[in-house]
Amino acid sequence: MPTFSHVRTPYSRKVTRTTRCWIAVACGVACLVAGQSSALAQADEGTAVEQPALAAPQPSASADGVTQADAVAHYQRGREHYLAGRYREALTELKAALALDPQSPNLVYNVARVNEDLGNLDDAISSYQRYLELLPPNQHSERDKTEKTLRRLEGAKEEVAAQRSAADLKGFGPNTTPPPAAPTYGRTDPLFWTAAVGGTVLIVTGGVTGLLALQRQHDVSRFVVGPGGTFAQRKSLVSQTKHLALASDLCFATAGAALIGAALLYFLRAPEREPADGDAAAHASKLSVNLDVAPGAALLRMQGRL
Repeated sequence: MPTFSHVRTPYSRKVTRTTRCWIAVACGVACLVAGQSSALAQADEGTAVEQPALAAPQPSASADGVTQADAVAHYQRGREHYLAGRYREALTELKAALALDPQSPNLVYNVARVNEDLGNLDDAISSYQRYLELLPPNQHSERDKTEKTLRRLEGAKEEVAAQRSAADLKGFGPNTTPPPAAPTYGRTDPLFWTAAVGGTVLIVTGGVTGLLALQRQHDVSRFVVGPGGTFAQRKSLVSQTKHLALASDLCFATAGAALIGAALLYFLRAPEREPADGDAAAHASKLSVNLDVAPGAALLRMQGRL
């Protein structure tokens, strides 16, 4: 005879089926929750191994709740600037967040990343080194990636320094001002001044003698032999007129040649450079004119070369 425990009534079978359905539903929900938790854990682990462009700051022991909230607010504004391409504004906000929470590895990483994007190699290297110090020892993959980044930036820094040194040696460095181009003409030495002043004096002399010649010619035209004097006097007056006219023509011709020579001496020669100390060749190239006057004689001495 079956015992009570082995007797199954319709109600007991119904209860058993309902219970099994609820158990199946509960198992499904538990699996779903477990799968989501596993995905979140993998995502967090992936953030530690491979940082995004700007990682969200994590609370640190050195920051209280209010300070951490301000740091997050600065981070959010910096992230908006970064995504919009305003890297300098993003760097300002991220530095403000880091000042509030200096022990946050992610904030240090963000500052390093933006400095790298801006080309601030020294600041980026310093921030990456600080980030490496703040990383836990067990995050081997992230530490290895950061060390590779540091080696890459150090190489880029050395390359930039080498390019700047090469540019400085060629005279095209950023702080090198090219010397002004020297003019190709314009030498005013004693020879030039002698020709110029001599030509001017000859022009004045020619003008004076020309006026005297005109005066003598006027006197000849009014001279009458007899009342005005003898024929010999008239002939002498005519001779003086011719000589003065000839002297005037010679003065004007010589003055023109002297002034033309002065112009050629100025425009056809390179300007005279200042000789350096000990530059004997430069000193020898200068032309010096000296006038020595003695009783009854005068000596003009010219020394050097053009």
